[in-house]
Amino acid sequence: MNTSTWLLALLLPACQGPDSPSAAGSDPSPSIQAASGPKTPAQVPAEVSLEDVCSLALKHHPDLRRFPYDDRAADARRLIAGRPPNPSVSLELEDFAGNGVYSGTRSAIYTATLVQLLETGGKRGARAAEAGAAQARLRADYETRRREVLEQASQDFVEALAEKESLALAERELELAESGLQSVGSQVEAGRATESQRKLAAMAVTQAKLEVRSSRRGFERSLARLAALWGGGSKPSRVRGLLTPPPKGLPSRAQLAGALESHPEVAAARRREDEAQARVKLARAGRYPDVEVGLGARHDRASGDDALVLGASVPLPLIETGRDGVKAAEAEAASAALAIESARLDLQRRFESAWAAFADGHDAAVTAENELLPGAREVFSSIDESYRLGRTGFLEWLEAGRQLAAANRRWLEARRDYQQAAATLQALTGQSL
Repeated sequence: MNTSTWLLALLLPACQGPDSPSAAGSDPSPSIQAASGPKTPAQVPAEVSLEDVCSLALKHHPDLRRFPYDDRAADARRLIAGRPPNPSVSLELEDFAGNGVYSGTRSAIYTATLVQLLETGGKRGARAAEAGAAQARLRADYETRRREVLEQASQDFVEALAEKESLALAERELELAESGLQSVGSQVEAGRATESQRKLAAMAVTQAKLEVRSSRRGFERSLARLAALWGGGSKPSRVRGLLTPPPKGLPSRAQLAGALESHPEVAAARRREDEAQARVKLARAGRYPDVEVGLGARHDRASGDDALVLGASVPLPLIETGRDGVKAAEAEAASAALAIESARLDLQRRFESAWAAFADGHDAAVTAENELLPGAREVFSSIDESYRLGRTGFLEWLEAGRQLAAANRRWLEARRDYQQAAATLQALTGQSL
């Protein structure tokens, strides 16, 4: 075997890395094939708890289901960035198909050369650092979206609980209105009430029926919103639990505010700065010319002699020196550093708004539980007893019933607002409330 053939036999396998089709096959990996299969429908129980809703949302929400694919792509880009450039093979044939002694291939010269680009200045390390920071930023973005999905799931579940309780209140108010209509009808027949009062009682029954129908539709809409969290399809028919009253005191505001620094949006901003710093290093390294070296073999057919060929080439940075690229990368890095502070300020602004809603909801819920609702119940109980004994008129009884219904609604809204604000604070701080 002559030198040319021997060198080519070594070069061609070297150009086939472990990821080439001939080395590893062209089929995708089994894990990607499995993940690319049809979406598994969500198994939704008839009655769901908050844990069920959060679990279904995390497992089936389209935004979260995309992450494994995005992460694999980022991981592949990171691996690629850390690899050196592929070598290349150059084949040359000289002094053939001419005149005289150069006719045919009798005087041909064959040259086979392996060429490798040698990167300088730490370009490969900078590329790998940028790709690694990009993958870390992707994971921080995923955690941010995960918190948002959990916040939405919690708020939608609280809304469903509120709609369930609103429906129960409407049904109780309908029962009360129907009993009032029956009572005033008996009084009209006995001559102790007027026909106008019976009409008022009938209007109260009609309004209560409308409220029941409206509350039932609201409850169905809340169940549909829950199903949208896992991509629609099956929806539950019931929700488990009640809107519990808030505790007597508020958690430490300072402790919750201190947890903002660990929010994934801050982490994502830091990773963007890491990416920008890596691009600065890459731009600075780009000012160092890369060296392309080649080693080959030459065979002269006319003489039968063989020889080695060695070469090197370096680009001359005469026109584009890379200085402006460095300036651009440094400016982007400075902007990315300021973006971290912007993320902190945005989180602080959202925290202040969420804390205000949380504190207001807590105050309203505690006041409604301890003052408003007991007073309304006491007044209605007293007037109802007096009305049944014939000492109080129907209009006063009807007004007391309306005040009790309004107090119940206010108590319900206060607990709902408190729980939804708590869900927002939990998403911002990562702290359980």
